[in-house]
Amino acid sequence: MKILLTGCTAAHVSESRNSRTVTFTGLLEHALKSDHHDVVWTEPSVRMSDDYLSEFDSVIVGLAPPTSTSAHRIYGALSVISRAWDLNNLSIVIDAPDPRRIWAGLNSVHSNPESLVKDFYSKRSEYSKTFDEEVFKKIIDGVDKLFTSRWPNTIYPKLPWMSFASVSSYIPNVDHKNLLGLCFDKEHLSELDPELPVETPKYWVSDAPNTKWSRKQEKTVRLPVIPLKGSRWEYSAVSRERLLQSVGCFVPVHRGGDPWWTPSISQSLRLRVPVVTDWLLSSMLGESWTVLPGIIEDMSPKERLVLSEQQIDSYSSSLLDWEDSVSLLVKSLLD
Repeated sequence: MKILLTGCTAAHVSESRNSRTVTFTGLLEHALKSDHHDVVWTEPSVRMSDDYLSEFDSVIVGLAPPTSTSAHRIYGALSVISRAWDLNNLSIVIDAPDPRRIWAGLNSVHSNPESLVKDFYSKRSEYSKTFDEEVFKKIIDGVDKLFTSRWPNTIYPKLPWMSFASVSSYIPNVDHKNLLGLCFDKEHLSELDPELPVETPKYWVSDAPNTKWSRKQEKTVRLPVIPLKGSRWEYSAVSRERLLQSVGCFVPVHRGGDPWWTPSISQSLRLRVPVVTDWLLSSMLGESWTVLPGIIEDMSPKERLVLSEQQIDSYSSSLLDWEDSVSLLVKSLLD
């Protein structure tokens, strides 16, 4: 297949960003190329025509809330969505936590289309082109399709303890028949890092320290809790060094207690650093996923190592092999 991969944010389109850190879109690109498909990974544009988009067997667009400051390429992405929707070769990717924000943003713009091009967004890519009436109509048509019609094939990153409801509860136009959750972590855990964590850890790390859940956990431990990443642009190699100095990694649930996939799970486990998340959800994988952070903090280095290895075994066993995940992805694009 010939596939166009694009989207709204840097994580959706930036090869330099994806070379520094793991993203779900980067994993999709790697999966498709490993199956020998021709993938064009590029920025969206309002200049992409029907003729150009019809050259692709599949057009995959990463979606973010239209009102988000990270949606720098939203105009091109919405224009591509509008055209590919009509060409019947569109797939949508939802890769960020709290998908309710996507629906809220679509609702806001659907109610007031002009709000999408107010001066506040003047630094967005192709902002000046939105003053062309036909271009603007095509962008808003993308919003209207998303807000009023059943969505086509929709892909999201899945955890073993996630359900379709993590997406469909907040985006009512998602079609259950076309909703595909994927996790490629098993491949990442097939070979563990040769270096082990320090025996006297200095702190905990948190994948999202500003969440309500993380702040609550911070009150239950003695060691300080620091962000796993100094910024979203930070190299994975820097996060690796931080993990090696930690006692464990907090992987929070988000608004409403909803879980969301993050590469920090496999990154932590690959280093044999225990992962702590909401045990009410992760307990389906066994006792190793129910150990409270205070208990982990009191463990010996050997006990933490054993715990992380138990987590690796149960987590990996709950996931599809790489080949099966790739096969599901490709099938969803062909259906």
